[in-house]
Amino acid sequence: MTEYDLSDFLSEDQIESITMGEQLEQDTRSRRELVEDCYESEGRKIFNDMRSLYTTLQMVNKNYRILVQKRDEFVNEDAIEWMTSSEDTQEFFREYLRRLHNYAASVHTLTHHTYTFFDRYENKAPDLHSEYSDELHDRGLDVKVNLLKQIRHYTQKNWEPPLSAEISPAMENSGEDTLELYLEKEKMLEWDGWNSEARSYLKELDEEIYITQLAEEYQTEVNDFYNWLRPVIISAFYDELMKTITAQLILEQERSTEST
Repeated sequence: MTEYDLSDFLSEDQIESITMGEQLEQDTRSRRELVEDCYESEGRKIFNDMRSLYTTLQMVNKNYRILVQKRDEFVNEDAIEWMTSSEDTQEFFREYLRRLHNYAASVHTLTHHTYTFFDRYENKAPDLHSEYSDELHDRGLDVKVNLLKQIRHYTQKNWEPPLSAEISPAMENSGEDTLELYLEKEKMLEWDGWNSEARSYLKELDEEIYITQLAEEYQTEVNDFYNWLRPVIISAFYDELMKTITAQLILEQERSTEST
């Protein structure tokens, strides 16, 4: 998993009023102050928490790819093979559902980590939480997040989602097999644990819910959303992050000069 660095969150084109070079030249901090600001400051703590948050986003993307990989394994197989091997099909279903649970759980974790970040710095940036919630709602992303979180809850209560498959061999040699995985909406709605928002959203979906398609739509939207959120966070903690990034750059320059 890729490690984020400060430059991933605060780059030179985001520095206001004066260039980075001028910023470094005008810095009057002692070496001790630079070390403290680089490694022990509030800006460093904020950056580490940002890195943790965006690493969680990476985990969601990874679990999505793992889920889709399993779906592709199914649709790319010969239809006759699935029809003649019920044991293999059931084993595949169990593994697919396990990956679906892991994916839904990582979506829940991302939301939880985001709220934890806002709560931790509420005194410094009290508007972050409402900005996040308003944007999430304006994009209609909140209902999709809620549904995926509810699917996690659904599986944790020992209710396996009713996964079904359409398996139709090609009728002609030149034709193609039809292979699809989907969740049966009506069977899912039999569970009384859905909250009102998730139940309403489920009712609006087709009778056959193609979960990887739903996940694909969510992934595209959530990555775009967190790209929007990044500069919002940076703006809220601009001064703290600037102290940290400039301290790091000065120390790196000093080490480079000492080694030559």
